[in-house]
Amino acid sequence: MGKACPVTDADREAVRRLHADGKGRNEIARELRRSGRTISALADELGISFDRAAEVRAATEVRQADLADPRARFAEQLRARLRQPCTVYSFGGKEND
Repeated sequence: MGKACPVTDADREAVRRLHADGKGRNEIARELRRSGRTISALADELGISFDRAAEVRAATEVRQADLADPRARFAEQLRARLRQPCTVYSFGGKEND
């Protein structure tokens, strides 16, 4: 089992700075050679959060809006094809009815 390595003020400042740079918990943990749990505890202590739910929600809404336009154009193309005249064959058996 590894020996405990106390958290220093420099570690706290590094977490604050890296979080402000937009880095995630795991990335900060790798950079500082600390566990993710330690980084989470420091973040709680510093009053910062790695919750990205709002960012993910906004990105999802943008993605859905980006996909809605091509989907609408494709649906209109399909409707136009359905409205075109076509030839229908009837294979009704011996009497063709």
